[in-house]
Amino acid sequence: MERRGNELVLIFTPDGRTYTFQIDGERLRGPTCSQAGKGANDHEEAEVRRMATAIAKLALAEGTKAKN
Repeated sequence: MERRGNELVLIFTPDGRTYTFQIDGERLRGPTCSQAGKGANDHEEAEVRRMATAIAKLALAEGTKAKN
């Protein structure tokens, strides 16, 4: 996971998909998802997207707490 300006990017290592969320204050928009690479058939896209969204929300919430 990394922050790129107003974006939070999560990389799903097994198949290389990236989930990019736009940060709008204390809210997330997105994600947009890149195409999967090798091994994509082993993972359910909807479940991986839900997991990426949950992780991004937690990271944003913790980052907001740290600023206050």
